[in-house]
Amino acid sequence: MSTQKDWMGVTALVLSLATLLTGVTWIGGIIFGHLGLAAAKRGEASNRSMALAGALIGWVFGGLAILAVLGLILLFTTASVSYTSLSSRG
Repeated sequence: MSTQKDWMGVTALVLSLATLLTGVTWIGGIIFGHLGLAAAKRGEASNRSMALAGALIGWVFGGLAILAVLGLILLFTTASVSYTSLSSRG
């Protein structure tokens, strides 16, 4: 088995975990994770588990990021409606 493209799995895991510091690198983690999985399937990489971990962690952080954005939209929409209803009374 070749290790020519093992860097993809390592990059996927590093980018996915770096999301804790940056908040946006989960996108690269997903991309490189799937590229690493494809390379492992073709026999060009030997670290399938690292690529899989990077892709899964990236998807988890991506889902959490989307939920956070939706939560903020809901928070600001609710606050805006509450402020509008309070200011129209007085």
